[in-house]
Amino acid sequence: MAFTADNQHWLLSDKYGDVLVAPLASKQSDLVPEVLLGHCSSILTSISVPHDGALIASADRDQKVRVSRLPAGAGVMDGAPHIQSFCLGHTDAVTAVAFITHEGSTLLVSGSADGTLKLWDPSLGDLLDSLDLPAAGVAGAGTTPGTDDAGAATELGAGAASAGAPTDAVLGLVPLPGTNQVAVLVDARHAVLLASVDFGAHALSWRGAALDLAPLQPTDAAVDGAGRLWLAAGPSGGAGTGAALALAESGGRGLERVGLVGVEGLGAAAWSEMQGDVGGGPGKPRRLLAHLAKVPPSEEDVNFRKRQRRDLRGG
Repeated sequence: MAFTADNQHWLLSDKYGDVLVAPLASKQSDLVPEVLLGHCSSILTSISVPHDGALIASADRDQKVRVSRLPAGAGVMDGAPHIQSFCLGHTDAVTAVAFITHEGSTLLVSGSADGTLKLWDPSLGDLLDSLDLPAAGVAGAGTTPGTDDAGAATELGAGAASAGAPTDAVLGLVPLPGTNQVAVLVDARHAVLLASVDFGAHALSWRGAALDLAPLQPTDAAVDGAGRLWLAAGPSGGAGTGAALALAESGGRGLERVGLVGVEGLGAAAWSEMQGDVGGGPGKPRRLLAHLAKVPPSEEDVNFRKRQRRDLRGG
């Protein structure tokens, strides 16, 4: 979900490939979202709008990011968005996208189940840089020794399966206001990474050490009006702790935790019900993006579809 720059409309992407728009002034009973734009036959995973509100980036499961130019002003629900560019280069589902603005320049960062961050020129769709997620289990990689879910083989992130281990997927991207930094949440890891964008060199790099929240697993993040990063985190599979909100700030050594607030009444069972049980085990993080995996059809399904094809029926 995102909001237009004038805070007059909210934008929402759905699993049917559409971005919906509705005015914020509407009463809830009268709220009828309209389709703003769509991706053909794909699940939308993330949307983002820059501070100037001129563009909207929408990412999908089929490895692409579409950048569209929004109708100006109040006409966002009346005009048609124009395709500005396509950002093509990921090899698996694009799971997160975010505009980042610093000193008057705006670039686009995307994260994927192929285990990479990519930096784009949103106006042209040009790929400027690509950065691999640090390997699981190494210092600063965002995993707790002995807790990485190394056995979860899945089509999601299958690019690394041939190398002997599944690729970790980027779960979320949150630009930190007033900086050139982006907080990076990684699926099935206990920690949050911090990436830095060099606007002059058009390059990505990792900054400082990961912020480890073990045994909690961060699942979402947002920045408040003071520029502080809030992280929603819940217990990993089998952990007995409840959910919590973690407060972090960017320091000289990267992200640093400055507070942890438990969410009363939201224990492990309730958190599991909210997030869905998608794997994990005692001490192992859940893979929250497993629902994006493309499941190959069974031989029975393939044969059934063949029988339904008219061109194979022999007239």
